[in-house]
Amino acid sequence: MAEENEGRQAGAAAPGGAGIDPAAVALALGSASRAKADEFLTEQIAVTRLQKERLAAQDRHFHEEAALELSHLRLRRFSGWAKAAFEFSAGLIALVLAAILAFTVWNAAHSEGLIIESFAVPPDLAARGFTGEVVAGQVLDRLAAMQAATDSGVTNQGYSGGSGDDIKVEIPETGISIGELYRFLRRWLGHETHIGGEVVHTATGLAITVRAGTTGADTAAGAETDLDTLLQKTAENIYRRTQPYLYVRYIVPVADPAAGAPRLAEARAILAELIHSSRYQALAWNMLGIISRIYEHNDRKAVDEYSKAITINPIFVAAFGNRAGLETRMGHAEDALTDFRAADRLRVQDTSGDQSRASSLQVTYQAQAAALMGDYGGAFALMQRAMNMATLPGLADRGLTSVQWLSLQHDVRAARAYVLPVPPPAGMLTVQPEINRLVMATTLENWAGIVAMMPTVEKAVAAQTLGLDPATTRQAVLQPALALARAKLGDIAGAESLIAATPGDCYDCVRIRGQIAGEAKQWARADFWFARAVHDAPSIPFAHEDWGRSLLARGKPDEAIAQFTLSNKKGPHFADPLEGWGEALMAKNQSHLALAKFKEAEKYAPNWGRLHLKWGEALYYAGKKDEARAQFARAATLDLTPSEKAELAKVSHG
Repeated sequence: MAEENEGRQAGAAAPGGAGIDPAAVALALGSASRAKADEFLTEQIAVTRLQKERLAAQDRHFHEEAALELSHLRLRRFSGWAKAAFEFSAGLIALVLAAILAFTVWNAAHSEGLIIESFAVPPDLAARGFTGEVVAGQVLDRLAAMQAATDSGVTNQGYSGGSGDDIKVEIPETGISIGELYRFLRRWLGHETHIGGEVVHTATGLAITVRAGTTGADTAAGAETDLDTLLQKTAENIYRRTQPYLYVRYIVPVADPAAGAPRLAEARAILAELIHSSRYQALAWNMLGIISRIYEHNDRKAVDEYSKAITINPIFVAAFGNRAGLETRMGHAEDALTDFRAADRLRVQDTSGDQSRASSLQVTYQAQAAALMGDYGGAFALMQRAMNMATLPGLADRGLTSVQWLSLQHDVRAARAYVLPVPPPAGMLTVQPEINRLVMATTLENWAGIVAMMPTVEKAVAAQTLGLDPATTRQAVLQPALALARAKLGDIAGAESLIAATPGDCYDCVRIRGQIAGEAKQWARADFWFARAVHDAPSIPFAHEDWGRSLLARGKPDEAIAQFTLSNKKGPHFADPLEGWGEALMAKNQSHLALAKFKEAEKYAPNWGRLHLKWGEALYYAGKKDEARAQFARAATLDLTPSEKAELAKVSHG
């Protein structure tokens, strides 16, 4: 039994019993001797060991193959990723190359510059260093200088010749290269103008001939000692043929007309041709308007020419701004306001050109529109901001003009003390200081002073040589001011004679007709003229304010308040109707209600002497005597008319 147990245990100990039949072992052991049994078992143990070693080897082999297979799979995956990356990179490179080629072709097709090629020169000149490349470079330098001196006055007009970068010298390369390929594409697909020519000896010296594309040839001839003059003339010939509008701006200086003698006849001849060109038509009409305004002193003709430019190009910002300035001077208040607002709106949409200049112009349009609405303080601040933003043609004289806004804001002291940050160009609006003095005198109701200074102002107008139409200034500015002064001094007949000669489409002239009728106590005529002014300029607040003052003088405070209300609605930052409204409430014994109107008016005219005087009176009647005395003291430090000074003396000591 013990042996049987051992045998069973031994059979069970064989790993998995692999290769050993337990039944055969039992039969063998049962019939064999002990020695045979031991031999058999030894052999079986050896077989088992071999089988175990084989199985172990197979297991090791399996794991090695698995590791190799895994490594192979990893390699295949990496190879796949590498192949995919290579194919992607190749595709990306091909795409980039295609994009570069497309951009190159597109750029070549849209090239529009001026290409100055090497000139042909005599061998003796070339031997002295005056080669064809040198001639081309000298001409280029002069062209660049002319462009730098040219203020085009406009942006976003689709004209490519506005920068020196558009003009360059090009010397052909030898052999085949990328540069030669690109040059070929530009010539084939683009719109460049190639300029070439030659220098030849003549009996009297030298002649330089240039050819610009297919537009023809020009020759400059002279002595060899005048080479600089010949080169300058050659450059001007190129400029005139290739960029005619800019050439006109070059020979007719606008930024500073006193800087050089304008070649008006030549300019007009070129512009007469350009008005038949679809590309330059609007620009040409605008430039004709500039010439008519600055050099021919004809505002009405200039307005007509600006209008033609706008009809051709309804988004022509500069033409709107130019016309608006003249409309203001001629007294076309409603038209001027419409044009300034259009120029402001269109300038916002224009993102081309020098944005600092464009923004500065836009602010000037906003300032002038604000002044037309009675917002004198806001207008003056905007003009100061514009002058700090950029240096622009005409901006300094606009700043000088804006001084009158301080007077119209009832701050004559500030107007007298004002110093223009940048002086205007020589010869531009030298009469403006005299006109500013006239406005100051009107604000202070110095009627006798206006009559006395008028000969001096007239003399200044007659002496103005640039940028001013004397007829417009006399009819729309001087005569109305003198007529009102004479009416205030009691000369109604003289006033009527003067105002009758003023234009019927001048808004301020029509307003003053109403004021003169009021001075004559001709109330029906006064109402007629005020209504006419309201009709002519329905967006402008001044005629309503005049009408309200006239009604208040007649003892009709309710009707006056109706007009002041309309004036305030149209010009919410205009102080005068608010102050008049307060006086009308005082006339109705409602001084406590007038206080709010005076306080609001102070926001827009803080240094108005009359405002603080009437505010003090309203406070006094409302029982606030300490506050009233403070307002009277404030009024005493400000500008007052003679009648206001007398009134202040009476109420402050009463």
